[in-house]
Amino acid sequence: MMTRQPKIRLYKFAPGWAAPLPTAGPFALKLETWFRIAGLEYDSTIENDARKGPKQKSPWIDDRDARLADSELIVEHLIKTRGVDPDARLDPAARGAGLAWRRLFEEHFHQAWEHAIFARSDGAQNLALFLESMALPLRAIASYKIRSSLRKQLFARGLGRHDDATIDSMANADLDAADAWLVGRQFFLGDEPTTTDATTFAFLALSLFPAIETPLHAHARTLRNVRAYCERMIARFFPEAAKLIGAAPARAA
Repeated sequence: MMTRQPKIRLYKFAPGWAAPLPTAGPFALKLETWFRIAGLEYDSTIENDARKGPKQKSPWIDDRDARLADSELIVEHLIKTRGVDPDARLDPAARGAGLAWRRLFEEHFHQAWEHAIFARSDGAQNLALFLESMALPLRAIASYKIRSSLRKQLFARGLGRHDDATIDSMANADLDAADAWLVGRQFFLGDEPTTTDATTFAFLALSLFPAIETPLHAHARTLRNVRAYCERMIARFFPEAAKLIGAAPARAA
């Protein structure tokens, strides 16, 4: 049952690429999933200009008088202020495993995911589809600036120094690890979802369902355990999207 307190307002990127998901941003989808796991009421606003946020990054929230960015810090804030914690039952070993999975997806796989969609030679087309609500001249300028900035960031962080085949191999290794881990498991850390599932679902679902053809997305669609996991999460927490899965690319493998 939803906790009756003042609603949180989430600012997030719009949905994209015909995916049956409420946002194309993995960290915003992480937060929406966490809100639903924790049973917190929230409203959301589409805001594709991350510069409007308190740290010029998406997503962010308004919670009473607080305006907060960074999904990890937002979760910590809400655990303290709302008295809910999906991880309360976990022992230290499970908490450590969860942290390791979150770091894999948020710090490593996230880079490969961004590279696959935006930094490859066909990245301009993918970004243009996401920015299609903008006027064409502005879309072209925004696409160039975003892709240029992203490539610089990926190069500085290290992953962008490799060729496409190497980055694809790294991404596939992350996906294969998740698929193997999910054998015999309903969720990443047991029979009930936790904060880790909010993160893993966000990245895995956005690797399965968008109508984008990259090597990363193609490989994700071959992984039966990953697909079944995402369908379980959608059925439980995003039932409004469940009916759309049948037409989504994840079933094409």
